[in-house]
Amino acid sequence: LFVIDDGWFKGRKDDRAGLGDWVVDPEKFPNGLRPMIEKIRGKGMEFGIWVEPEMVNPDSDLYRAHPDWAFHYPSRVRHEGRNQLMLNLAREDVYQYLLDSLSALLRENPISFIKWDYNRDLADPGWPDADPDTQREVRIRYFYNLNRLTRELEDRFPDVWFECCSGGGGRISYGWLGQMDQFWTSDNTDPADRVMIQYGYLHGFPACAMVGWITDEDWHNAKPSLKFRFHSSMCGVLGIGDNITKWSAEQRKEAAGLVRLYKDIRPVVQFGDVHRLISPFETTRAALEYVTKDASEAVVFLFNLQETIPGGTLTSRMYQSVRLRGLDPQAEYELTGDIRTLKASGETLMNAGIPWVPRGNYSSALIRVKKM
Repeated sequence: LFVIDDGWFKGRKDDRAGLGDWVVDPEKFPNGLRPMIEKIRGKGMEFGIWVEPEMVNPDSDLYRAHPDWAFHYPSRVRHEGRNQLMLNLAREDVYQYLLDSLSALLRENPISFIKWDYNRDLADPGWPDADPDTQREVRIRYFYNLNRLTRELEDRFPDVWFECCSGGGGRISYGWLGQMDQFWTSDNTDPADRVMIQYGYLHGFPACAMVGWITDEDWHNAKPSLKFRFHSSMCGVLGIGDNITKWSAEQRKEAAGLVRLYKDIRPVVQFGDVHRLISPFETTRAALEYVTKDASEAVVFLFNLQETIPGGTLTSRMYQSVRLRGLDPQAEYELTGDIRTLKASGETLMNAGIPWVPRGNYSSALIRVKKM
């Protein structure tokens, strides 16, 4: 899947203009999106696109035609966030406009994926035309129509995948899980931070709805390896958001191998049961295990965030081994991957455990466990 981000629509030269006008920019794409989409699909990929339907820039055709469609109180200044206002989706005309605009986009282009973003808070929820009772209900009506809108789009376009994003993970909820196919877990894509963020996310949500993303972010100046970055992102839905033309030939070769590996383990990671074995909130390490429903296969991720803590104290002896879960105690398993190949019973793996493989700060290991 190849996803194009913000900037594809009419008038969007910077973040001060264009939101609300969900038509393809004729200057950037004089022949529309189809030639690009066809080239992408010709390479064996599907096409996805970014939208932020609930927002509007004052510099847009939509706002110039319908300034009353933006939330505001007539006696107060309209507060912008990220140079944008919020559309009053509680209104039926706004609902119909967004439904028609997004339906036209999806009907006219072979789009397989929608990244639905939301980048500012719901503030100043004034509706001057509404009677007092309706005004008091504005937030409820807003979210009712938001759910109605996404449900109708999914009914009209059942083959399109929808991702929920809200400045990161601001809208992750069980309610949205029933409508969105996956969540953008956080705008923080530093791989070490993502180990912690994703560990918390997996407390209540499935890996198949969690997006891991490889970028060049390094908030800790840790210079993590490409392998560590991939392993962190492979704990859910793997994505790459980096300029791979700047990668070396060796990095591209390594990445291609890791992508192949992910495609092989993807059914286990996305649809197996997840066991959080070691918490990065309690130690400087993390361990996650994904097990198929029939306990025939498991994938284990081990992460060293830091091997030393301030003062130079080694933490490597905190875990000489890690006990697995969810296996068949009577079955024999073979372990491969970033570990010396070995064979052991499920009972042994769950009671004695496997050795802790990673060594050094910001190191990782991926171990495959298969029933023999």
